[in-house]
Amino acid sequence: MKPSEYRPGTFLRCTNGNIFLHDGYICADGLQVVCMYRKDTGLIEWTTGQGNFCYGGEVEAASSIEIRDMMKKLTYEREKRYY
Repeated sequence: MKPSEYRPGTFLRCTNGNIFLHDGYICADGLQVVCMYRKDTGLIEWTTGQGNFCYGGEVEAASSIEIRDMMKKLTYEREKRYY
């Protein structure tokens, strides 16, 4: 595990439209994820521990609108799903 080019706490968008909160590290499987907002299901998925939830595809910085939408979902979601 080593630091990635993105700072901890950066919101990133995957090529499939999902948004995730990055923890600042990268491993063999890809960028490590704290939580991810899945656009297809509308759910937030959380990691069960450092290095357990990674994304290995292309990413770019999320827009302020996407970040706002994810923060709303984080605030009001009742059920937690762990990956």
